[in-house]
Amino acid sequence: MIDALSKWNSTARFTVYPGGGHDAWTAAYGTDSLYRWMLAQEKHEFSPCPVDSLRLSGCTGNYINDNQDTLKLRLTKGVLTMTNAQGDPGG
Repeated sequence: MIDALSKWNSTARFTVYPGGGHDAWTAAYGTDSLYRWMLAQEKHEFSPCPVDSLRLSGCTGNYINDNQDTLKLRLTKGVLTMTNAQGDPGG
């Protein structure tokens, strides 16, 4: 993932916290650098990016995570939408 992000953002970094296992957030939240990075972020104006409908159709389907939450991705009139199992937008 860091290789893919680096193409768009030359400042992307990957940090490994030894011995943290899955609980990397405890070590990450214990550093000043994470908070400095968060505070340095700026909101950028959103601009739509057209994507071929054929490409988007390959993303449709039902996705289930470890908590057994289901997200449904559907393509309608060239727009990819996501709903949760109850049909609420955004999962």
